[in-house]
Amino acid sequence: MQASKRAFQKLLISTILTVIVMFSVMGYLVYSGNRITTKYTPLLDAAMEMMLETTTAHLWFMEVISGDKQGTIEKVRQHLDKADWYAGAMLEGGRNQEEVILPLTDQALRNSVQIARRIIAQFKEISHLRHARSLDDLAGSNIDQRFDRVFKEFLSVAGDVELKLQQKIQTELAGFRLIAGGLIVGTLLIVMFVVIKLIKYERDQLRHIEHIDEARGHIEAQSRQLDHQANFDQLTGLPNRALFMDRLQQALNHAIHEEHNVVVMFVDLDKFKSVKDTLGHQASDGLIELASRRIHECVPEEDTVSRFTGDEFGVVLTAIQNREKAMDMANQIARKINLSLNQPFLVDGRKLILSASIGIAVSVGEGCTAEDLLRKAHIAMHHAKVEGGNNQKFNTDELNEAANQRYEVEQALRTALVNGEFILYFQPQWEVESHRLAGFEALLRWNHPKKGLVLPDYFVQVAESTGLIEEIDSWVFKSACAQYAEWVGQGLRPGRISVNLSPGKLHQRKIANEIADLLLEYEIPNQAFELELTETSLMENSYRTHKILEKFKQLGVRLAIDDFGTGYSSMAYLRDFSIDVLKIDRSFFTSLGKDPTAEAIVRNIVNLAHALEMQIVAEGIENMQQLQLVKELLCEYVQGYKLGIPISSVEASALLASDQAQSNPHFLH
Repeated sequence: MQASKRAFQKLLISTILTVIVMFSVMGYLVYSGNRITTKYTPLLDAAMEMMLETTTAHLWFMEVISGDKQGTIEKVRQHLDKADWYAGAMLEGGRNQEEVILPLTDQALRNSVQIARRIIAQFKEISHLRHARSLDDLAGSNIDQRFDRVFKEFLSVAGDVELKLQQKIQTELAGFRLIAGGLIVGTLLIVMFVVIKLIKYERDQLRHIEHIDEARGHIEAQSRQLDHQANFDQLTGLPNRALFMDRLQQALNHAIHEEHNVVVMFVDLDKFKSVKDTLGHQASDGLIELASRRIHECVPEEDTVSRFTGDEFGVVLTAIQNREKAMDMANQIARKINLSLNQPFLVDGRKLILSASIGIAVSVGEGCTAEDLLRKAHIAMHHAKVEGGNNQKFNTDELNEAANQRYEVEQALRTALVNGEFILYFQPQWEVESHRLAGFEALLRWNHPKKGLVLPDYFVQVAESTGLIEEIDSWVFKSACAQYAEWVGQGLRPGRISVNLSPGKLHQRKIANEIADLLLEYEIPNQAFELELTETSLMENSYRTHKILEKFKQLGVRLAIDDFGTGYSSMAYLRDFSIDVLKIDRSFFTSLGKDPTAEAIVRNIVNLAHALEMQIVAEGIENMQQLQLVKELLCEYVQGYKLGIPISSVEASALLASDQAQSNPHFLH
């Protein structure tokens, strides 16, 4: 019994000791395994995430360089901020949605992470600087090179951190496995637990490696895509402007050695803005794609066709042995392009016909740069467009001189706006029935510092083509309203004030709001303000024009068509627009007595206008015969140089005072 008891006690003690040892071993293994997992796995994850986020930021930075800046710089900043967070968590500890990151205790690793964190800060500084100077710095600038150098340094430091972490893990795992192998063979649960922990760890390792491989593959694919986007137009697949200029410069360099000529053609689709406004964005993109194919088919396969932007294309013709042959070949291809574009396109069930204005420039030997040649082609294209489009023009010395003059006028106009060189003159408009002054047409004049008083014919075309006309129109509106308010303040009755509205200004989105604010600011009755439009501006994008004119009518201003009869001269479109006044062009009245059909035409215009409840202003009335006809036709108003030339604001004030003082006025002597 005693032996059995002692044996039982020994067995019990052994069992207890075994259980204690087993649980101790189990506790030790659990503790050791968890320590390795909770300490190093999150740190390794953080190191990998830091590298991945910084690499992704580098890719987005490359997209900034490629020219796409809308929102991209914010992507760079977001990924750099994430990378910085992981670096900070490795130093100070942190917690994300998945796990707790304990701070590094190894000083060498901490030093490496601090270096990586400083490099990330440099990333941020460089990306901000690159974005701030994005309009001045081209791809490949010193900033971009600095970014690449810092990125390479980061990869080296981050890779070293990851490698050392893996080495530490491997070292501790080796010790862990050695101890586990020498422990109790019979503790199956402990062995199973260790095996499960090891398998899980290995699986996590493989998953992270696969994740890195996938990320690298994605990065490489994005790099290829960004490279394509940097050199090719996404809509048409044609080379973009950057690649075009590179190929053009290469062609010029090659042509110098081979004594060949290079031709550049600048192709601009005529009136495509109106087409785009009519079709909408998606359909117009489809039309651009179809047009690009036709242009490409007209050019030899070995040469380059590029889409610059919108409706502008470039063509490079190379390896042409002499200048005459180059000009002849370019002329033939330009004609072929327009003939192809003149064939109907079918877009959204509509048949559309396009044309292009094409400028052509031929290289002149050594010293000719890609920028110079393209600029000359652009100048020639502009002159082709001025002549009506659907044709081609070669660059000549005369065109260059005209372009220089045009540039001088443009710069002088910009200076004039800043220096306040514009003034208004006022031409009287008379009421036929009462012979009273009905109001004034405000006319723009440029008090040029060298040329003196300049009429709009000298500068309006340049102002319209550069978009300056819209700013000039705003100045005219404000100045005319200010002058009207000044007359009212002097106790005068100005009647109405008419101002000309350019086509570009007409289609500005907030034009109605701009005029409404001016009328409110200067306390001008809306019916006293009259906008003079051209027939051409009404016919361009008639749907949008109709919407704008509806806003004017809701505002209560008067609408007049200037120089009626010189444009489309279609009463049908007048029916569709809310027009108050027709100003019949002076050419009809000067022909009275010379052309027997002139009176019949004027009479029909007046009758039809009155039927549409419009008033008539007869322009160019210079003698009694013309005035008598105006009275017979029941025209409401007259205007002409002998009735009153354009005068200064001071002279207009005196005329208003004189007209109001007369009891029996007359205006024709």
